[in-house]
Amino acid sequence: MAFQEKTDYFGMATESGSLVLTSSTENKSATVIQAQDEKGDVVAQEIVGETSAPSCTYVVKSDATITGQKLGFASGGYVVSSISITTGAGTPPSITVTGEAVPSSSHTDCYYDTPACTVAVCHHAQILFSAFTLSGVGCYLTSANYTISGSLTKATKDGETVAYDIADGKIEAQVEIVQTGTAAPSFASGADFTITSPLTKTAGDAAYPTWTATVTKNLTHHTAA
Repeated sequence: MAFQEKTDYFGMATESGSLVLTSSTENKSATVIQAQDEKGDVVAQEIVGETSAPSCTYVVKSDATITGQKLGFASGGYVVSSISITTGAGTPPSITVTGEAVPSSSHTDCYYDTPACTVAVCHHAQILFSAFTLSGVGCYLTSANYTISGSLTKATKDGETVAYDIADGKIEAQVEIVQTGTAAPSFASGADFTITSPLTKTAGDAAYPTWTATVTKNLTHHTAA
């Protein structure tokens, strides 16, 4: 039996041969409106606002340059709301894109540009977007996961979206470091990034210490000409 073709809701696999679509989920949902009588029984019910919030996951076949994506800008009936990039030691890098279906009549020209970066095909923890620097003898980056996201806001009438926008655009990098030497790692945020969760040490029984931190960069809102 042949595997059925997956749906690339965001077109990233077709735009770049370096990314391969491995899974997709349509994530359909709707709002249920109910009225109850004095006994608590449902006496009236309507289903409104059906929509889909698809998710696509891609693996990296060759070095992949991620650029040109616009958070909050509709294309092909779907608007991208987040892009997550997962990298780790001995882990194949992967990219997950999520978004939502929007009616063409609710189109917005407001968006956030996704900063360009190249995700290497190597199965390594990777520093992307120049988000941070790390140094220290015997200190190693074991995972660095990035989320580029914005919050979709919607105006609705009778449960149906009539207009939407996007706000709170940002890049967040969650980092894990292992320490094998005697000195703690030296960690700093990159240009335009801020440490939003300070470097924190965990020293478990019979284990090398690990350090975690989060850095964040706020994105600038754009309006198409």
